[in-house]
Amino acid sequence: MPRYSLIMLCLLSNTLFAGSSLKLCDNHRVKIYNETAYDCTLTDHHLLVGKLTNDTVLPEVIFKGESASIDVKTTLNEFHHVGVLLTYQCGQGNVATLYSMGYAHRYDGVLVNSKALDVQNLAVSFKHKKEDCNDWLSSSNYNTVSWTLKNS
Repeated sequence: MPRYSLIMLCLLSNTLFAGSSLKLCDNHRVKIYNETAYDCTLTDHHLLVGKLTNDTVLPEVIFKGESASIDVKTTLNEFHHVGVLLTYQCGQGNVATLYSMGYAHRYDGVLVNSKALDVQNLAVSFKHKKEDCNDWLSSSNYNTVSWTLKNS
C-alpha cells in the first residue's frame, strides 16, 4: 500500500509542476522606454488577444527619459496568445504604432512577433527577453518585449 501512495504522490506532483510551469508562459510584459526629447502620449490602443492583469493600467503618458509597462495575461479561450497594439505620439508629428503578439508554448517557450507600424519621425527598436516555460523556479514570471522610442 505505501508503494501505491508513493506512485500517486509522484504523479500528482508532476501534474502540479506542469501546471505551474505553464502559467509562467501566460504572462507577457510590454515595456516602452521613451528616449525622445518629448513626453509620449497614448493616442490609440487595442488589446487584440488576452487581458490586462489586475494591477495594470495603460500608460497614458510616458515622460521623456522614463519607461512604462503593461502586463498582459492569456486566457484559456485564446490558447495562450496575447496581442497588443499601442500608438504613441511624442511631440508634434512623431508617431509610432507598436505591435506585439506572443504565443506561449510549454515546451517551445515563447514565440514573439513584434513590429513597429506607421512610424513617423521616430527611431523605434525592440528586443525580446524570453522566459523558459519549463523553469518553474525562475525569478521572473514574464516574457518581455522592450520597446525603445528615440528621435530620428
